[in-house]
Amino acid sequence: MKKTLITLFTLIFAIVTVACSITPKSNLQPKDSNIVKHVEASSIYLTFEQLLDAATDIIKGKCVDMVEYVSYTEYKFSVLERYIGEDTGSTISIRVPKKEYSVSDNISVHNSAATDITYNKNNSYFLVLLRFVSVYLEHDVYINVGADLYLPANDLSKCSIYGESLSKHSTLNTENITTFENSLCDSFNSRKNNNSPKFIGTDYIKTNDLKTIIKSSDYILKIRVLNEVHVGVAEDRNTFECSVISSLKGDVGEKTTVCITFPKDSVTKDDECIVALYEITDVTPRSFVFSSKNSLFETSKISDIMQYLNEI
Repeated sequence: MKKTLITLFTLIFAIVTVACSITPKSNLQPKDSNIVKHVEASSIYLTFEQLLDAATDIIKGKCVDMVEYVSYTEYKFSVLERYIGEDTGSTISIRVPKKEYSVSDNISVHNSAATDITYNKNNSYFLVLLRFVSVYLEHDVYINVGADLYLPANDLSKCSIYGESLSKHSTLNTENITTFENSLCDSFNSRKNNNSPKFIGTDYIKTNDLKTIIKSSDYILKIRVLNEVHVGVAEDRNTFECSVISSLKGDVGEKTTVCITFPKDSVTKDDECIVALYEITDVTPRSFVFSSKNSLFETSKISDIMQYLNEI
């Protein structure tokens, strides 16, 4: 299945290319899901209700740990209640970028600073999130959906958005926690049948079984690694131009030059290897990403690979 290439809004682009290191200029369509249609967060105003509708996940969580990085702070949360979103385990990681931006609602300008969202360890919060999935990430990454939402579960009077009281940008009742939680549940119920996506990014094959990887991947290419491109853009991967020696699966011509994104430092120039891939569409030259975390093979594996390809 080919993956659709779209451009994300400015804030998310900054987060995924610097903090999460998603493939430059691309947000790839997950299998069996639709892409979230987002707007440019640096210039478009959204109400709280609109942000709820844009989220992939809404949870109540307890902050249990935090780590500072150069471009972001990563918080670990224990999930207490999940209102919207796929169950990915009892803990999730949320990244808050150290970035400033402005949003205008045609009445006033709301400025955001890196210190506007700070979670305190052992405190509980309502979290309105976007979930990012990538084969190159160590684990799924969540970010706040935007607007500097800050929703402490133990004191709704301190809930804020755009640095102001939540009530200024929402019609929801925030005076009672039960009423507020019911509103989050209502948001879930209103989205049950509208095919909302479970995540942003590309799903991938989650196995180290060679047979499954070969059969489920769209392309199996034997390649020679050429020059690195997009140097320094991502922290967890390298993208190289590669010359196709042979196409074992998929319609890629021999001696064609393609771009392939590899896990960080997994190959060097002039290496020859076999890779299992998905394609990014509408890109020149043709560009590919790994179909699994175990998509890189030594050329000595070709006999096993051909055996499984012959079974298809």
